[in-house]
Amino acid sequence: ASTLRIVATLACGALLGTLSGRLIPRREELVIRGTQVFNGTAVEAFLMVSAVALIAFGMGSGKAGHELVPMGFCSGSLFQPELLVIVTGTFFSYCADHAVCAEIEHIMGGVWVFGQLVLFSM
Repeated sequence: ASTLRIVATLACGALLGTLSGRLIPRREELVIRGTQVFNGTAVEAFLMVSAVALIAFGMGSGKAGHELVPMGFCSGSLFQPELLVIVTGTFFSYCADHAVCAEIEHIMGGVWVFGQLVLFSM
């Protein structure tokens, strides 16, 4: 069961990371009824990557018997949530444009400065 969980986590993380790495840099091309949906800012890309990471974590988490994606033949989730986020981020970084990754890193640096103030002041 552990081997299956790790293999499924790696496969799903690779899929999520690759898809987001290919689609997020192209978000400006999405047009509905002649209107551009996304404006292409760095913050927008950061929020999209954060959303994908939260979705990945959510796919692997859940109390026993209430998993989003259950193992099926034994108890527990099919995915390991922390590893799924790490693999998703790794594949995103590999597949996305260098400029998009640099923009996201810059935004993350600003968020981390604020986050560590809150985190370490508790």
